[in-house]
Amino acid sequence: MTSAKTFLKNNFFGFILLVVNITLLFLHILFGEGHDFFSFDREYNLPTVWAMMQALLTAGAWLWWHQTMKNDTMKKISFAIFKFVGFFLLIYIALDEFFQWHEFFGDQLGLYLQSIGWGEMFWRHNPVFAWLLVFAPALLALGIFFLWGAWRAWPRKVFWQVVFAGSLFVLGAFGIEILGALHFNEVWQIVPYWYLITIEEFLELLAVGFLCQIFYQQIKMQKIKLK
Repeated sequence: MTSAKTFLKNNFFGFILLVVNITLLFLHILFGEGHDFFSFDREYNLPTVWAMMQALLTAGAWLWWHQTMKNDTMKKISFAIFKFVGFFLLIYIALDEFFQWHEFFGDQLGLYLQSIGWGEMFWRHNPVFAWLLVFAPALLALGIFFLWGAWRAWPRKVFWQVVFAGSLFVLGAFGIEILGALHFNEVWQIVPYWYLITIEEFLELLAVGFLCQIFYQQIKMQKIKLK
């Protein structure tokens, strides 16, 4: 009992994020099909506002931690690039959660690809999924960059925690999204699209919440070291 209380006390911030994310999941399951305000498959509603706010919190925690971190393993310029690229990436993720820029971009690219008859399997009925063509290679390049920087700058425990959280996000944002594209365009329809969008968005919420908790914990530990 004491260990459970200690765990909750040490991870209270992350617990609150988890409770909010699970609450949004239940609201989506119970009311999402009939009310766009609670749906994971709609924009400009409660889930997208929360997703943006949570990602902004994560960006702030990232920057705060790296601003106070003692860097003994990277050149100053390399560490600064790593720090600010990570911060602006999280800011982009936050704003994109609400404004859905990737879908606008994908829609334009998909319409062009439709006009030249390329990749019909993915965007025959909905061109928006074409965003995966550009963002997937960009994710790979950023992933390699961040793995290099994080391996050098972070404690190993934190590194693997962030790798786990990042993997959850990639699984939702890209893995399940690809299945959704195949389903929506009548290529692969084993799992209903509503289930796919539910899993995709909840994985993204969980991943960003976990990242926020990891960075927040590092800020707390850094404060203790500085005392």
